[in-house]
Amino acid sequence: MADDADVSTSGGDLPVHHPSPDQPSSRQQKRPIVVIGSILDTLSIIFIMSALISGRADWWITLPGPAWIHFPLVCVWCIAAFAYWVIGRIARFDSEMADKLNIRTLRTCWRNSKRKAAALIGIILVAEWLTWLLMAMLIADTIRYYQIWAATGGDVSCWVPMCLVVAVMIGSWMGMVRYRRAHMTQLAIDPRRGFLGWLPTLGGVAAIVVCSYLKTHFPHPPRYPVGLAVVLGNHVLKNDTPGCTLRGRLRAALWLYRHGLVKYIMVSGRAKYGRDQARRNESLAMAVYCLEHHIPDHALIVDYDGNNTRYTAYHAVEWMRKNHIRQVVGVSSIYHLPRIYLAFHQLGVDPYTVASIKRSWKEMNPWGLLRECVAVPVYALDPHYHQPPGGLHGD
Repeated sequence: MADDADVSTSGGDLPVHHPSPDQPSSRQQKRPIVVIGSILDTLSIIFIMSALISGRADWWITLPGPAWIHFPLVCVWCIAAFAYWVIGRIARFDSEMADKLNIRTLRTCWRNSKRKAAALIGIILVAEWLTWLLMAMLIADTIRYYQIWAATGGDVSCWVPMCLVVAVMIGSWMGMVRYRRAHMTQLAIDPRRGFLGWLPTLGGVAAIVVCSYLKTHFPHPPRYPVGLAVVLGNHVLKNDTPGCTLRGRLRAALWLYRHGLVKYIMVSGRAKYGRDQARRNESLAMAVYCLEHHIPDHALIVDYDGNNTRYTAYHAVEWMRKNHIRQVVGVSSIYHLPRIYLAFHQLGVDPYTVASIKRSWKEMNPWGLLRECVAVPVYALDPHYHQPPGGLHGD
């Protein structure tokens, strides 16, 4: 009977929280919780939708273990976490019960024929258990990342891996949801806070639209030979050789050339100290790498003035027009491809795009992804942003 006392119900099925008359005065104190919770909801729902729609969990998480298990595990977690979030919006839990959503409470609801409440509690428990499992794997993955960092002398894509960012995000989200579980309905769908309540939904819809578009357009390799592959520059190491990100881009270009899909490879990057200086010379480092991997000199074009994506697109289009080539393949990291497509499209060329080929670490660079979230709208709104002096052909 003590178990039965743990669950108060109204209407027969779900534990119901009845707000007290003095609650409006306490809502102002919870305002920061509402804002922070809505932001975490939005980020988490965007991540969930992105992982499900893209079908590529390895963009976000490089989990230990067999590759075939990565996406199913993330997919199951995403479905459970999304159901967890939905339950928080539609179910009203008594404040005293909010901290007792456990196996004992589930058994009590089931024995009392409160099957709907038992099912909702079961989903919450599964989502939480999967979250802790996923976070444990992400922490292990973060440790592995920094082991690679130490073994390679810092030859990694960034100093904070995506797995650590995702672990912090979902851990904070789960903690916030647990903290405000007893008040989730009031905080989420109160008409006076409608915008904050529906912000995650809008974020999820935006993620569906963006990911569906990106999945359709990128990467989009050619199916038959085209004239030119353009490899965009990135970080070079202290010994003036390509870093891991740049090597992944060059591998993709070499694959295209060896399979007869391109006739020429243009390497485009910055020469910080001049084209004659090897120090921090991205273009020269890429050119040497290509020659060392048996790309003939006549098939290699070096652009030492590829200071940004727009410069590279302008120089490539100029070279294409001079050599009567109509089609081009942009080769870069997966998060960079939309901006490459946009830069070429604004110059009247619809490029193919190919993502870099990574070896030990397949996650996106979180800072590169954040940069593209800003850069793509800027390029779209201002077609002349970062344009070379004089424009195309000096016009």
